[in-house]
Amino acid sequence: MNFRPIGERGAYPDWVRILARSSGVYVIRSKGLLGQIEYVGESHTGRLKKTLLRHFQNWKGPTSGPVFRRGAVEVAVFKTRAENAVELQNSIIAEYSPRLNVVGQKQIIPGVY
Repeated sequence: MNFRPIGERGAYPDWVRILARSSGVYVIRSKGLLGQIEYVGESHTGRLKKTLLRHFQNWKGPTSGPVFRRGAVEVAVFKTRAENAVELQNSIIAEYSPRLNVVGQKQIIPGVY
């Protein structure tokens, strides 16, 4: 996986902006060479950019998920066909067992709001 920083503040990097109207999977890990994979998400509706960026904003509601400080994590993205996104997400979750991909359970950890 090719992990890249999302930036500390201000405008997001170009690689994030080109995710608009794409489907795929994103993997968020704590920063550093030996960073731990924290969360795996997907968008199969052509909203990959918007879905990823929700994790760096304060969001609430029935679809809310973990929120991360931009400077504390790195992100890898896999663009894929919409019909393959959920399957790819599930296979990455099965391989890495990220601690925040727990159904029905919210956790508060350092670096996560």
